[in-house]
Amino acid sequence: MNHTTQSLALDTRAARRRSTSRALIGASILATALIGCAQDDNEPTQEDYDDVATSVGGLVGGGSGEVTSFNDGLSTALGTPPAGFSLSANGQIEGERGGLSFSYEVSCSDASGDLMTLCDDTTDSASLIVDWSGNYDGNLWQFTISRTGDWSITGLQSDAAVFNGQGTFDVTSASQSIDGRVSRTFALSYAASYQDITIDTASENLLGGTIIYNVHAERQVDGRNNEREGEFDITAEVSFDDSGVASLVLDGSHSYRINLATGTVSPE
Repeated sequence: MNHTTQSLALDTRAARRRSTSRALIGASILATALIGCAQDDNEPTQEDYDDVATSVGGLVGGGSGEVTSFNDGLSTALGTPPAGFSLSANGQIEGERGGLSFSYEVSCSDASGDLMTLCDDTTDSASLIVDWSGNYDGNLWQFTISRTGDWSITGLQSDAAVFNGQGTFDVTSASQSIDGRVSRTFALSYAASYQDITIDTASENLLGGTIIYNVHAERQVDGRNNEREGEFDITAEVSFDDSGVASLVLDGSHSYRINLATGTVSPE
């Protein structure tokens, strides 16, 4: 092989090595990008946090949420069911509010700890099983909900009653962007823990306490954006005081405020 032929062969092998190297680098970058996308699909986006915050706000406030159920439970335990509710044949207090059906099963005890035949204004403590279900259809936000709760209420003969217990929610919600181009649907499962929810027995105003929601979410998106279906978990902590506004923190770092009268949410 002469010098010219040898040089051409060396140049050809070098070019092949460079081409192979570029191909491997390109494949590596593509694989990394694909892995990153797959991971991102299972990590909540800022929009996911905002949507979950909106869902939590609707569950807690707005006249048909947790706060209203606390008030219902307090009055029912003291022998005065909510207005428009009635005692069913199975012994539960039932009624409808805001498109949702409510059911309360309550057992009451007096100051001696004895079980009472009927709850009245001498009730000192109570156990309450809560059920909601129904549909809500708003302009840009719709949801279907089914929930259960198991609460204990103590201190009913004092200035402040205290709720503790557990609960679950299953929510299917849909929202649409203002321009109508993108719709997002969530299947949300909540496991709730109620910790020392304190309510003034005279005014029925919230005074303090915390709800922890462990939320599992499945996201579906339709429309012209870059999102895909995803699945993720978020921890939501709702803290109450006597201001009428609750603090909501998602995953310890995304903070919002909930107007308890309206259920509307705003970032902090």
